[in-house]
Amino acid sequence: MTPRTLLLSAILALGLVSATQAQSLSAEDIDRISASVVMIVGLQNGQPFSQGTGTIVDSRGIIYTNRHVIEGADDLAIFMLEDINERPVLRYYASELATFQDLDFSVLQIDRDERGGLVLPTQLNLPAIALAQREARRGERIYIFGYPSTGDGYLVVTSGLITTIQNGDIGGTRQPVWYQTDAEISPGNSGGLAVSLEGELIGIPTSVNAEERTLGRLGGILPFRAVQALAQAGANTIRVTRTRPSAPPSQVQQPDGSSQSSDPSGVVFTCDDIQVTNGIEIVVVQMRPGFTYTATVIGIGDFDPILYVGETTRRDQGLCNDDSRNAANVAVNLPGLTGVIEANSRSSSLSFSHSNRNLTDISFVVGSLNSTPGEFIFILEGMAVTPADGLGDPFSVYVTPGMIATGDPFMVAMIGTERQLDPYFFAADSNGDQVIAANGQPLVCDDGGTQYCNSASFNMDGVQLRTAAGFVFNADEYDAVLLVDPSTIPNPTTFYFSSSSQRSTGNYLLMFLFGTR
Repeated sequence: MTPRTLLLSAILALGLVSATQAQSLSAEDIDRISASVVMIVGLQNGQPFSQGTGTIVDSRGIIYTNRHVIEGADDLAIFMLEDINERPVLRYYASELATFQDLDFSVLQIDRDERGGLVLPTQLNLPAIALAQREARRGERIYIFGYPSTGDGYLVVTSGLITTIQNGDIGGTRQPVWYQTDAEISPGNSGGLAVSLEGELIGIPTSVNAEERTLGRLGGILPFRAVQALAQAGANTIRVTRTRPSAPPSQVQQPDGSSQSSDPSGVVFTCDDIQVTNGIEIVVVQMRPGFTYTATVIGIGDFDPILYVGETTRRDQGLCNDDSRNAANVAVNLPGLTGVIEANSRSSSLSFSHSNRNLTDISFVVGSLNSTPGEFIFILEGMAVTPADGLGDPFSVYVTPGMIATGDPFMVAMIGTERQLDPYFFAADSNGDQVIAANGQPLVCDDGGTQYCNSASFNMDGVQLRTAAGFVFNADEYDAVLLVDPSTIPNPTTFYFSSSSQRSTGNYLLMFLFGTR
């Protein structure tokens, strides 16, 4: 062989090696991609119920998975890798954000840490996979990442070719709606990740088609581009939020067009055959079990309050009250705002503890007899700031047309019932971003009436509250209060109640003053 022939052979060999290397992901690429693949364990009553895989597609905790992975679960535990050669560990819990009825596809949002403490999306900075903006091609090599049952709890990576592409009509356009691959896919891979050689998500492993006689197997992949196209074409999608599930007609309904009432002023619910149409709803997100809480509503003037309390996932088993003798002792003194307001025979009150063993969303809805407009004070006893609270106890306020129609702000107040507690709260929207007040600053309050409250506020000295049990609490300059214009905040807005710089703990009372027309 001549030197020229040897040189040419070497060049061809190098080219062959380069081409071969280009047809695979490097070990570094696999490690990087694996960090965004999570194990999803569906829970029922706190016990493992199902297992599958999901992929983080946004650093703020958005996860894509299959619908069948999470069906039947009442909570979702998210396990992530700390070492690629070890089993994943529990890092977060997530809630269902949206489900596509026409596809086996769901979107999740990480919203709690491994201890159940609330986390905001803006606090997260998780490893996320890039989304492919092109369609896969027959014969293209792909990689499958997931936690199949055959992997004994470890992350499994397989590779293969796109063997089949099936087209369908989406919005009048023919495009791929299903891929098949000879890459190994097993139960547990569902909801996981199929990536291209560029390391981008091209689809979600969803099913396996096996032939018994020859033992041939092809895995089915839901193309991400098809999901995008169906969403844009108006596919049948159920939006799910933990604080606003659908409800039976006789229970609480939201004024979103599905309400049976023609009155659009508020939430509709029924209490002892009394229908209320001007309800205002507050949802306590992830309320602790094992504690007793007392909610009391005092009407101002002619407002005759009716109170509903129930788990948001079990509307048909909620409690309601029109008139309660238990409220007889309650009184509030708000100098310069309402003065002294005392409970009367028309006031409402309920003591409760939720039956779920886990943290559970609890809905409070207040309306009035005959849906008469007016104002009321809502008081909640039994809350506490603890080291496990994360950002704080979250209360979501849903703004109704009736609240805006009053033209008046509503009041949010937090009063520490133990001297060591220095109350503090702030407001965030549904994405976890802080709400900005009219002055351009975050809507927060530390000490009422000071520079540490970035909206309308007042000094809490002189504010006094007498509870249903007869205890009298005097607020001081360290307690927090805001007056909030309902027409200027997101719907819903969630208020997080904690302590200043999270340096103190203790029990506290909440007061809301609302008006509706």
